Amino acid sequence: MCFYIMAHSCHKDATLPLIRENINNLIKAPAHFLLNEASELCPDDNLVVGSILNNESADAKFMVSGRIFMDIINPGSDQIYIRENNPVSFLGYSCPLLTALVDIKCMKEAGQFKISKNGWSLAIITLSDKGFCGKREDLGGPLIEKLAKSAINICISKRYLMGDDSTSLRALLTDLSCNQGFDLILTTGGTGLSPRDITPQTTERMLDAHMDGIVQAMMMAGLAKTPHAAISRARAGIIGRSLVINLPGSPKAIQENLEAVLPILEHTLSKLHGDQRDCGMVI
Repeated sequence: MCFYIMAHSCHKDATLPLIRENINNLIKAPAHFLLNEASELCPDDNLVVGSILNNESADAKFMVSGRIFMDIINPGSDQIYIRENNPVSFLGYSCPLLTALVDIKCMKEAGQFKISKNGWSLAIITLSDKGFCGKREDLGGPLIEKLAKSAINICISKRYLMGDDSTSLRALLTDLSCNQGFDLILTTGGTGLSPRDITPQTTERMLDAHMDGIVQAMMMAGLAKTPHAAISRARAGIIGRSLVINLPGSPKAIQENLEAVLPILEHTLSKLHGDQRDCGMVI
């Protein structure tokens, strides 16, 4: 799919929203403008996190690195404002954030950009009341990122730290899967039996399909080390086109559980995203 974009001048690693032409006169903040798309479908359909946009002359290159929401202040008017990092927007519009991968000069004429994606996008959610309050260092998130990158091709990864709150987790999972389009979402923490351990039941209520084999593989790996692994209530499954897996909170348990399923993640994600090859043909 191709898009025609008017790009502002920006340096490498700068991030600006991509705004559709029909509302560009309403935006006062700096933005790139989507002038025209090749499809009648919503142009955001294929601009999931991790997507790469290249123009024909190769002097402009972006990665979709997130999304923002713009809310209509008055439904009877055209006034809107930008509200970042909020997955709930009833009267608004969601648009991609483009991060420049090279220094980009101002494009006074629309350039044609092609979309591609090489690798998987990874979101890691650490649930910890103490970590969220700054009383405990998050060791699990960085470990998960390291292990995942060692096993599969990750094109972009983001880490999130939050308290053990079901409403907040539900909102973030919805945003990461249905709005931003992350391929793989790994949570850590909140899988035990304490009153604040809400991760499994929150995740389970959101799953479109369960992946019980992943849960069983992690349980077997944990039980091989300690009988306490039986206490884990971790869940795994699909939300939209995102694979979601709950992991324990301790670094030792994270490594044991994640290493049990790392060998099947590439194949699982490929099948989830439309790989038509027979499973026996995939090495």
